[in-house]
Parts: sequence; C-alpha cells; structure tokens
Amino acid sequence: MSQFTVGTPEGSRDRLYSECRDRRALENSLLELFDKRGYSEVITPTVEYYDMFVKHANSLPQESMLKMVDRSGRILVLRPDMTTPIARVAATKLKNELLPQRFCYLQSVYRSDTMNAGKNSEIAQAGIEIIGAGGMKADIEVISMAADALKTCGLNEFYLGLGHAGVFKALVDALDTDADTVEEIHRLIEIGNYGGAG
Repeated sequence: MSQFTVGTPEGSRDRLYSECRDRRALENSLLELFDKRGYSEVITPTVEYYDMFVKHANSLPQESMLKMVDRSGRILVLRPDMTTPIARVAATKLKNELLPQRFCYLQSVYRSDTMNAGKNSEIAQAGIEIIGAGGMKADIEVISMAADALKTCGLNEFYLGLGHAGVFKALVDALDTDADTVEEIHRLIEIGNYGGAG
C-alpha cells in the first residue's frame, strides 16, 4: 500500500516569512516604478485557453505547458507567458482605446520543462508591454525601463540581451543553410545558448 506524502507537486515550493516580506517589498517597488512611467497594471486569469498559445505563433513548445480540461472538454493551460494574455485583453476589451497603450504586470507564469529539471514550474514575472508604438523611441523606452527595473531589484551589474527578428532573418539568410539548421539556431538563441548557436 502506497503512503501519501504531504508536500508540494514537482517544480513548486512554499515561501515563508522573510521571503514573503522581501518579495512583496520588491513587487511594490517595481509596480511603483511602472506606475510613475505611465504603465497601468493588468491582471489576467491564471488559466487560459490552450488554443490561444498554439495558434498565435507562441514560441513555447506545447510540451512545456501545464494543461487541464474544463467541464466542456476544452483544453486549458496555466498561463505560460504574459505577453499573449495582455495582447488578448488589448484586442478585445481595450480595442477601442487610444494608442499607444502601456501595460505592466507582476504575476506568475507556469512552465514544465524537462531541460530545466529541478527548477520551479511557477515563475514570478514582472514586465511591461507597449501596444501601438514602434520605432526607436519605443525601443529606448523599453530598454531604459528594463535597466531601471533591474536597478530597483538591487542589481548593479547586469547585461541586457537584445533580439530582433529582422536581424536574425538577415543573418540566417546570409548563412545560406537549410531550414532545420535555422530552426536549431533559433531554439538555441531562445534558451540563451549563444555559444551553441555560433
């Protein structure tokens, strides 16, 4: 007869006392920074429809999404990223609002990745989204906010990795290689293995 163990599921853990206080203080500091820069907080549901993430060019593999089925038989996922749900909100509830729209969030995302065995499946994520603004001015705004957010978190030494789909396409076009190699390079860059992509 198997014995029931009282614990948390794989990839999850409890947070207690000072860790909770420190986390709340950090969250409040980040939200204050975002608010001062004109970003409005958005809170999306923890559970979203699976279709939304697989039909809209999401880069996350479906195997990394934690799934469940609702009463009607539709597949749901624990939110694996924040950008897609915020885009959903902007395209539905806020579609008639003036652009640009500036949003911020501070929520958990959920991913199950065999490559990250031993790591948490619940990942705290803070960030911003600008919808309806483009060009260098918007890029500078986002990069500046990233640097200031890291400083708010107490980090004094860091580097920011920037990516651009147009630059990636130009580089792989110059390589004159097959589609499988291009996909592998893209995958390595996404997971941060820049040496393997070189």
